Amino acid sequence: MSNFRTCFSLILYFTAVQAFASEADDRLRLIPGTYHLDLLNADGEVINRTKEITQGGKSNEFIETITVAQDGKNINQWQSKFEAVPINDNLFRFVGHGWRSGGKDQSSEWAKNNFQYVFQINQDFFFELHNLDSNQGRFRWRRARDGVSTIRSNQIALLKPLLGTFEGSFNNRGSKAYGASNEKSDVRCETKLSESGQLATLSWIMTQGDGSSLFDAKLVISFDPHSGTLIKQGQTSTGVTMKGTLRAEQDGKLLWERHSDTPNGKLFELCLFDVSDQDTLRHVILKRTLNGIPQSAEENETIVLRRVSSE
Repeated sequence: MSNFRTCFSLILYFTAVQAFASEADDRLRLIPGTYHLDLLNADGEVINRTKEITQGGKSNEFIETITVAQDGKNINQWQSKFEAVPINDNLFRFVGHGWRSGGKDQSSEWAKNNFQYVFQINQDFFFELHNLDSNQGRFRWRRARDGVSTIRSNQIALLKPLLGTFEGSFNNRGSKAYGASNEKSDVRCETKLSESGQLATLSWIMTQGDGSSLFDAKLVISFDPHSGTLIKQGQTSTGVTMKGTLRAEQDGKLLWERHSDTPNGKLFELCLFDVSDQDTLRHVILKRTLNGIPQSAEENETIVLRRVSSE
């Protein structure tokens, strides 16, 4: 039995290693390309940098050419020869093996170097990390592309459980900030992806009382490269403008931090969209303040909606 367990453990180990190696190979193929980065120097001048990475002799070996320009004129250029060493599912270690001044067309000898840093690559960006303690140690290079360059984000997949239409009713406690009244309300929530697959639109339609009062909100959800997470921006029929940031997610639960300008002042919320059950949407305001004043009576109100259709 012990030999069987050992053999089975080895099979699992080598399967995991092979899967990791395959994922690393897929990410290695993303590294070659041309990237741009604009920096502001201490004199307030914009410095343009271009990073052009070409494949080396092995799958994890590369040569990058860095060109520095100002006012349209090249002021410096050098090349680095490096190895990309996988650290985990997302990160690589840049291990320098050579350096020389000049561009691709020169043939001077490589000088030895052991320059190292951590980087991450995707279809749109080359994230470069030299120092966690300073913004000047973190860089985001944008991949150069022809034509329209749609930002591709895997995070948009977090919205998949929310896609479709959910309906339900609840006893609304009312909201001064949103202009909602304290009475029974019927809700329809519809979420769908855009044609590019990288934007989502959410429509929240609420009929109150005898049906004469209608509240609706329209939101657009997208990936924000600056914050590294999903954001949503929207407007309600009662004059509220909103911006939200995804603060946490797990197993179909999406926790949003929302800031809004309302006719009655500044609104802050922690709002949970729980679709851990794919056929049920639970909407809960965990925290709400208006002009800094807690709105305790409006917190922890759970709105339960049932799925009536998928996208």
